Amino acid sequence: LERRASSLVTCLCVVMLAVLLLSLVPMLYIAQYDLPLGDDVIYGSPVSSALKQDASLPSALSAAAGVVAEKFQSWQGTFSAIFLMALQPGVFGLSYYQITPYLMLGALIASTLLLTYTLLCSLLGVSKRVWLILGLALSFFSIQLCVSPREGFFWYNGAVYYTLYHSFLLVLATLVVQLFRTKRLWVRIVLAALGVLLSAILSGGNYATAMVCFELLVCAMGYAAYKKQYRLLLVFALMLLVFGAGMCISVSAPGNAVRQ
Repeated sequence: LERRASSLVTCLCVVMLAVLLLSLVPMLYIAQYDLPLGDDVIYGSPVSSALKQDASLPSALSAAAGVVAEKFQSWQGTFSAIFLMALQPGVFGLSYYQITPYLMLGALIASTLLLTYTLLCSLLGVSKRVWLILGLALSFFSIQLCVSPREGFFWYNGAVYYTLYHSFLLVLATLVVQLFRTKRLWVRIVLAALGVLLSAILSGGNYATAMVCFELLVCAMGYAAYKKQYRLLLVFALMLLVFGAGMCISVSAPGNAVRQ
């Protein structure tokens, strides 16, 4: 019975992997027809112009920062998201825009597998095969039940704002769990630094994801206090402080009033 159960789990793992990969084939096939649309052009034009004058990465980053400053005053305060929107792949060459669904699907699947591995294998001691079955199934349904695949995976401007930031949130949740588990000081320092960075990035993104990020950090602080892990409490407090500062900047942008 034990061998049969093991074989069944292995078969389910292979089947689930095959189902996910096969479901991606048509999505990645039509990626060759993906083109910039609407806000992709609006946000990316200054960067595209800068690259035509000086084809260097510093020029692209400087132009993207300029888009953030302009939109902060005229449209919205979500600074980190606008920075990424301005760097849409099409500014480096129209054909590069085709990598958009690869980036978004890859980020979503990778972050989902990362968090589920941490929760199931590291935390609960579940076998890797069971983790793969559940992680791949969750990835499959996250993709197939997306309300608008066009905006969630193919339209860079919309996908980076929601799909990519959702993936960032899953990674931050993974870091929070791992901070409670690890005992090595250098690992905690690295995880804490990445957590602070992600907190800053998420504070400059869409407000729906930011709200969940706020809840995650508050719960992490509460659990650290309950466990009397005061060093971790300070780490999460720092993340929340950075996140709060970024949200204040985002919410106070003059452009928000213009958009309303």
